[in-house]
Amino acid sequence: LLLAIGFAIQADPVRRSRVLAILGLLALAMIFGAALNLSLSVVTLFVRDHVDRSFFGFEAPYAAFQAAEAVFALLLAIPMMRNWRAVASKGGASSTFGRATFGMGSACGGLLALWLSVQLVLNGAHQVVPLVLLFYLMLALADLNIYPMALGQLTRMGGAATLTALWYVANATGS
Repeated sequence: LLLAIGFAIQADPVRRSRVLAILGLLALAMIFGAALNLSLSVVTLFVRDHVDRSFFGFEAPYAAFQAAEAVFALLLAIPMMRNWRAVASKGGASSTFGRATFGMGSACGGLLALWLSVQLVLNGAHQVVPLVLLFYLMLALADLNIYPMALGQLTRMGGAATLTALWYVANATGS
Protein backbone atom coordinates (compact mmCIF):
# COMPACT_ATOMS: atom_id res chain seq x y z
CA LEU A 1 0.00 0.00 0.00
CA LEU A 2 2.77 2.41 0.92
CA LEU A 3 4.67 1.49 -2.24
CA ALA A 4 1.59 2.24 -4.34
CA ILE A 5 1.08 5.59 -2.63
CA GLY A 6 4.77 6.41 -3.09
CA PHE A 7 4.52 5.47 -6.76
CA ALA A 8 1.42 7.65 -7.14
CA ILE A 9 3.20 10.65 -5.65
CA GLN A 10 6.17 10.33 -8.03
CA ALA A 11 4.19 9.39 -11.15
CA ASP A 12 2.94 11.69 -13.87
CA PRO A 13 -0.65 12.95 -13.43
CA VAL A 14 -2.23 10.21 -15.58
CA ARG A 15 -0.52 7.38 -13.72
CA ARG A 16 -1.15 9.08 -10.40
CA SER A 17 -4.88 9.24 -11.08
CA ARG A 18 -4.91 5.58 -12.11
CA VAL A 19 -3.05 4.45 -9.01
CA LEU A 20 -5.32 6.50 -6.77
CA ALA A 21 -8.40 5.09 -8.54
CA ILE A 22 -7.07 1.57 -8.03
CA LEU A 23 -6.43 2.27 -4.36
CA GLY A 24 -9.98 3.61 -4.06
CA LEU A 25 -11.40 0.48 -5.66
CA LEU A 26 -9.34 -1.72 -3.37
CA ALA A 27 -10.58 0.23 -0.33
CA LEU A 28 -14.11 -0.29 -1.64
CA ALA A 29 -13.40 -4.03 -1.88
CA MET A 30 -12.26 -4.13 1.75
CA ILE A 31 -15.34 -2.28 2.99
CA PHE A 32 -17.74 -4.34 0.91
CA GLY A 33 -15.98 -7.59 1.87
CA ALA A 34 -16.43 -6.70 5.52
CA ALA A 35 -20.14 -5.94 5.04
CA LEU A 36 -20.72 -9.10 3.03
CA ASN A 37 -19.06 -11.33 5.61
CA LEU A 38 -20.91 -9.55 8.40
CA SER A 39 -24.06 -10.90 6.80
CA LEU A 40 -22.76 -14.44 6.90
CA SER A 41 -21.94 -14.50 10.59
CA VAL A 42 -23.31 -11.76 12.81
CA VAL A 43 -26.62 -11.37 11.02
CA THR A 44 -27.21 -15.12 11.11
CA LEU A 45 -26.65 -15.11 14.86
CA PHE A 46 -28.95 -12.09 15.21
CA VAL A 47 -31.68 -13.95 13.30
CA ARG A 48 -31.14 -17.08 15.39
CA ASP A 49 -31.32 -15.29 18.73
CA HIS A 50 -33.72 -12.38 18.21
CA VAL A 51 -36.01 -12.84 15.22
CA ASP A 52 -39.31 -14.68 15.19
CA ARG A 53 -38.99 -16.92 12.12
CA SER A 54 -42.45 -18.50 12.38
CA PHE A 55 -44.58 -18.64 9.24
CA PHE A 56 -48.01 -20.28 9.45
CA GLY A 57 -46.92 -22.65 12.23
CA PHE A 58 -43.58 -23.50 10.61
CA GLU A 59 -40.32 -22.11 11.95
CA ALA A 60 -37.74 -21.36 9.26
CA PRO A 61 -34.24 -22.49 10.21
CA TYR A 62 -32.00 -19.53 10.92
CA ALA A 63 -29.27 -20.95 8.68
CA ALA A 64 -31.60 -20.57 5.68
CA PHE A 65 -31.16 -16.81 5.95
CA GLN A 66 -27.50 -17.22 4.99
CA ALA A 67 -28.64 -18.23 1.50
CA ALA A 68 -30.92 -15.20 1.06
CA GLU A 69 -28.26 -12.93 -0.47
CA ALA A 70 -27.18 -15.63 -2.93
CA VAL A 71 -30.79 -16.37 -3.91
CA PHE A 72 -31.50 -12.68 -4.50
CA ALA A 73 -28.29 -12.37 -6.54
CA LEU A 74 -29.31 -15.34 -8.71
CA LEU A 75 -32.81 -13.93 -9.24
CA LEU A 76 -31.57 -10.43 -10.09
CA ALA A 77 -28.45 -11.19 -12.17
CA ILE A 78 -30.21 -11.74 -15.50
CA PRO A 79 -32.67 -8.81 -15.21
CA MET A 80 -29.82 -6.48 -14.28
CA MET A 81 -27.68 -7.75 -17.15
CA ARG A 82 -30.58 -7.19 -19.56
CA ASN A 83 -31.04 -3.68 -18.21
CA TRP A 84 -27.36 -2.84 -18.73
CA ARG A 85 -27.52 -4.22 -22.30
CA ALA A 86 -30.72 -2.30 -23.04
CA VAL A 87 -29.13 0.93 -21.88
CA ALA A 88 -26.04 0.21 -23.99
CA SER A 89 -28.08 -0.69 -27.10
CA LYS A 90 -29.87 2.67 -26.94
CA GLY A 91 -26.52 4.43 -27.11
CA GLY A 92 -26.37 5.05 -23.39
CA ALA A 93 -23.77 3.83 -21.04
CA SER A 94 -24.28 2.64 -17.54
CA SER A 95 -21.29 4.47 -16.14
CA THR A 96 -18.81 3.06 -13.71
CA PHE A 97 -19.59 5.91 -11.34
CA GLY A 98 -23.33 5.24 -11.65
CA ARG A 99 -22.93 1.56 -10.89
CA ALA A 100 -20.59 2.24 -7.98
CA THR A 101 -22.98 4.84 -6.59
CA PHE A 102 -25.98 2.54 -6.94
CA GLY A 103 -24.01 -0.35 -5.42
CA MET A 104 -22.79 1.64 -2.44
CA GLY A 105 -26.24 3.17 -2.00
CA SER A 106 -27.72 -0.32 -1.98
CA ALA A 107 -25.18 -1.49 0.59
CA CYS A 108 -25.93 1.53 2.78
CA GLY A 109 -29.68 0.94 2.38
CA GLY A 110 -29.21 -2.66 3.43
CA LEU A 111 -27.22 -1.66 6.48
CA LEU A 112 -29.94 0.87 7.33
CA ALA A 113 -32.57 -1.89 7.13
CA LEU A 114 -30.42 -4.05 9.39
CA TRP A 115 -29.95 -1.19 11.86
CA LEU A 116 -33.71 -0.58 11.89
CA SER A 117 -34.41 -4.26 12.55
CA VAL A 118 -31.96 -4.21 15.48
CA GLN A 119 -33.63 -1.09 16.88
CA LEU A 120 -37.05 -2.73 16.62
CA VAL A 121 -35.78 -5.86 18.39
CA LEU A 122 -34.26 -3.74 21.15
CA ASN A 123 -37.70 -2.15 21.61
CA GLY A 124 -39.41 -5.53 21.95
CA ALA A 125 -40.47 -6.35 18.38
CA HIS A 126 -39.43 -9.71 16.95
CA GLN A 127 -41.28 -9.70 13.61
CA VAL A 128 -38.45 -8.17 11.60
CA VAL A 129 -38.00 -10.84 8.93
CA PRO A 130 -39.00 -8.42 6.10
CA LEU A 131 -36.30 -6.00 7.19
CA VAL A 132 -33.69 -8.75 7.41
CA LEU A 133 -34.68 -9.94 3.93
CA LEU A 134 -34.49 -6.32 2.71
CA PHE A 135 -30.94 -6.22 4.09
CA TYR A 136 -30.03 -9.30 2.04
CA LEU A 137 -31.78 -7.95 -1.08
CA MET A 138 -29.92 -4.65 -0.87
CA LEU A 139 -26.64 -6.50 -0.30
CA ALA A 140 -27.30 -8.59 -3.44
CA LEU A 141 -27.95 -5.41 -5.46
CA ALA A 142 -24.69 -3.96 -4.16
CA ASP A 143 -22.88 -7.19 -4.99
CA LEU A 144 -24.23 -7.23 -8.56
CA ASN A 145 -23.14 -3.64 -9.16
CA ILE A 146 -19.87 -3.32 -7.27
CA TYR A 147 -18.01 -6.51 -8.21
CA PRO A 148 -18.47 -6.40 -12.01
CA MET A 149 -17.85 -2.64 -12.11
CA ALA A 150 -14.70 -2.78 -10.02
CA LEU A 151 -13.22 -5.82 -11.73
CA GLY A 152 -14.00 -4.34 -15.15
CA GLN A 153 -12.42 -1.04 -14.19
CA LEU A 154 -9.31 -2.75 -12.85
CA THR A 155 -9.02 -4.75 -16.08
CA ARG A 156 -9.29 -1.58 -18.20
CA MET A 157 -6.54 0.06 -16.13
CA GLY A 158 -4.06 -2.61 -17.21
CA GLY A 159 -2.32 -5.52 -15.57
CA ALA A 160 -5.58 -7.44 -15.38
CA ALA A 161 -4.26 -10.54 -13.63
CA THR A 162 -2.31 -8.64 -10.98
CA LEU A 163 -5.06 -6.11 -10.31
CA THR A 164 -7.73 -8.80 -10.15
CA ALA A 165 -5.59 -10.68 -7.65
CA LEU A 166 -5.21 -7.46 -5.62
CA TRP A 167 -9.01 -7.08 -5.70
CA TYR A 168 -9.45 -10.48 -4.13
CA VAL A 169 -6.68 -9.80 -1.59
CA ALA A 170 -8.42 -6.55 -0.60
CA ASN A 171 -11.76 -8.35 -0.36
CA ALA A 172 -10.19 -11.04 1.81
CA THR A 173 -8.62 -8.35 3.99
CA GLY A 174 -12.06 -6.88 4.56
CA SER A 175 -13.28 -10.32 5.53
